Amino acid sequence: AGRADRALELLEGALATTREPRARARIQHLRGAVEMWVGTPTDAHGLLVEEASKVGELDPGKAARMLTDAAWACLMGTDIRAGLETAERAHAAAEKASSTTQIHAAAVLGVALLLSGRTGEAFPLLERFQPLLESPDFGRVRQLVTPAQVLTWIEEYDLARRLFTRMIDAARRQSALGYLAYPLAGLSELDFRTGNWAA
Repeated sequence: AGRADRALELLEGALATTREPRARARIQHLRGAVEMWVGTPTDAHGLLVEEASKVGELDPGKAARMLTDAAWACLMGTDIRAGLETAERAHAAAEKASSTTQIHAAAVLGVALLLSGRTGEAFPLLERFQPLLESPDFGRVRQLVTPAQVLTWIEEYDLARRLFTRMIDAARRQSALGYLAYPLAGLSELDFRTGNWAA
C-alpha cells in the first residue's frame, strides 16, 4: 500500500523477537526488498549480500534468492559491474536450489550480461525465464518488471506490453499502490519508444 516506513518498523520489531536463522533471513530479505524499491538500492545490496552469507549453508535456496535480489538492486542503482558480480554469485548458489530459484537467478544474470554488452551470453539465460511469464500468481507477476523492461530494450514490444498490462491489472486488483508505479513507468517507456506519446 506504499507504507514502507510502517513496514520497516514492523520488520525491525519482528527481527528483535527471534534468533532463529531462517526466520531472521526471511525478515532481512523483506527489509532488503523494501529498501531496494523505496530506499537506496546500494544499501539494499549490502544488507542482502551480508544476510545471504549468514544463511548460505543452512538454506542455499534462500541465500540464492537474496543474492538475486541484491543483484537486481545493483542494476536498479546502475552499478552494472557489482550487479554482474552478484548475479554470478546468485547463479552459482542457485545450483543447490529449486528450479524456480534457478530461473530467477539465470534471468538476473542474463540482464546483467545484457547491460554489460555481452548479449550472446545473455539471451540463453533470459530465455529460461519464459515459463514464468504467463504465471497468474501475483507474487510472481510482481517480479516481471525488469524482464519486461529488458524485452522493451530488445524491441520485443508486444510481449513487453502484455506483461506490463498484466502487472498493472494485478496491482490494481490487489490495491498494491506502492508497486503500481513501476510497471506504469515501464509501460510509459514502451509507449514512448513505440510512438504512443499521448498515452
